[in-house]
Amino acid sequence: AWRGLHLDVVRHFFPAERIREAIDWCAAHKLNRFHWHLTDDQGWRLPVPSRPRLTEIGAWRTGAAGARHGGSYTSQEIRDLVRHAESRHVVIVPEVEMPGHARAAIAAYPDLSCAGAPLPVPSAWGVFEDVFCAGNDEVFRFLEEVLTETAALFPGPWLHVGGDEVPKQRWLACPRCAARRERERLAGGEELQSWFIDRAARIVRGLGRTLVGWDEILEGGAPADSVVMSWRGFDGGIAAARAGLGAVMCPVAHCYLDSYQG
Repeated sequence: AWRGLHLDVVRHFFPAERIREAIDWCAAHKLNRFHWHLTDDQGWRLPVPSRPRLTEIGAWRTGAAGARHGGSYTSQEIRDLVRHAESRHVVIVPEVEMPGHARAAIAAYPDLSCAGAPLPVPSAWGVFEDVFCAGNDEVFRFLEEVLTETAALFPGPWLHVGGDEVPKQRWLACPRCAARRERERLAGGEELQSWFIDRAARIVRGLGRTLVGWDEILEGGAPADSVVMSWRGFDGGIAAARAGLGAVMCPVAHCYLDSYQG
């Protein structure tokens, strides 16, 4: 039922005409889902009119040699691509990463992090400690704005919220996150992450959509109506299916075509 291609346009930006070509190749090979990875540490590609700094600042990074890389899509470009995909019987599944892989958003709006300190959009790859602050209610107002705009642009039934590779160091040192854990009676960072994803799921559900996340959303318990994408192997997909959740198998060893083979 889910025959998908996942394209990361954050680490390397592709203009709209290349996305149209990718959708055509999906259709040619009878793939019916185009999973569009639009935000991450190294860039923010999604237009959010109420938060213009996301694309003004978060869409651009500067490498060690001074070269800039980046870009973003307009709302009209996205609407045109959605219509094109529909004409090819392909559903676009947008991904907005949370609570980790958030450095581009934090570069644009530093108050969304635990420390609140200005940080650049990183040009290096990796997993960064600065994530969305789980104790800050402004973070969830921000995410509701972003997800509402995303749902307005993408009429398909799914919104992907990431949920992978979330370091807990900043949360465990943050007074606001400590207060959140105490109020919600959460034992530690893993339960706080589960609470965060559940709160995101309530926003997604309120928009009439189904939440999709990477297999880390199983840690501490995934939302009851979610879909789990099992990227770290097979176990996450099996656990999701046994729990009655949706499961999409995309294990890195078999399905990540950007990795060297052998």
